[in-house]
Amino acid sequence: MAERADYCMLAFDSYNYAVRAEQVLKEELPVRVMPTLRCVSESCGMSLRLAAADGVHAEALLRASELPAAVWRRYLVYDGGRRAEACGAR
Repeated sequence: MAERADYCMLAFDSYNYAVRAEQVLKEELPVRVMPTLRCVSESCGMSLRLAAADGVHAEALLRASELPAAVWRRYLVYDGGRRAEACGAR
């Protein structure tokens, strides 16, 4: 049986990209700003949190936006935030 993720986290290379992504996503998905988890080292420190089930949809919305794909990464978060696994193509 596959382990179930607690939530999805989107990490960004800069604060500005995180703010722009929040604007894109909040039109269609419930999203919250959160600090990037310690287990994720590639980030500006600001991330977005959304339901694990919304991760693929969020990725599609960001890819359809003007936000460069190289400036964000999608993670599935487990164990109450102790572990995050990168997913999706970059």
